[in-house]
Amino acid sequence: MMRRLVHKLRRVSEQIQDRRLGIQTHEFHPQIDPAHPEFRGYAPTSYRDWRLIRPHVIADPQSSFVDYGAGLGRVTILAAQLPFRCVIGVEFSADLVERATANVKRAQTFLRSPVKLVCIDAAAFEVPDDASTLFFANPFAGSILSSVVERARASYAKCPRSLRLVCTVPEQSAFEQGISSVGWIKLIRHFVLTNRRRCMIYEPQT
Repeated sequence: MMRRLVHKLRRVSEQIQDRRLGIQTHEFHPQIDPAHPEFRGYAPTSYRDWRLIRPHVIADPQSSFVDYGAGLGRVTILAAQLPFRCVIGVEFSADLVERATANVKRAQTFLRSPVKLVCIDAAAFEVPDDASTLFFANPFAGSILSSVVERARASYAKCPRSLRLVCTVPEQSAFEQGISSVGWIKLIRHFVLTNRRRCMIYEPQT
């Protein structure tokens, strides 16, 4: 009974926060596409979790924030309330990009950074040389993750800089297995979020 009540209160809180920004992002899209088994569907990062993650995101007017698997744009919009040169949402689904674009327009008065939404396979997205934060909310695994991390490595090698990979994962995750085996980055921080999720923050090996 208590657990159901807490869950209901959290759901209402999420909807209130969406309403405050004038957006609609409180949806869940499970992994149902057999043609893309490495995709993990869409589940928005909770506002409560973002408040825990936010202190570990280093905003810089000279750098960019990249949100992989941007979905309906919640984290993209929240990051754009910080002073970045640009916040980029990377999303494979054209339908979600269209709806995220509408959300960004409705939230415009709250934003401090320009937003760019890109409809592309994350494996083909070129990491900008000014990207300082790469955000992943368990969006994919396998070869897609390998390609994304390799593009990040190439970008960092070309332009060494402050770079963080901020990753949120459920209790069990193929994404975590993949990211933890990457040799050129190291885990610098790890903390608990809601609903048994965790946040892991990586930086390049020095």
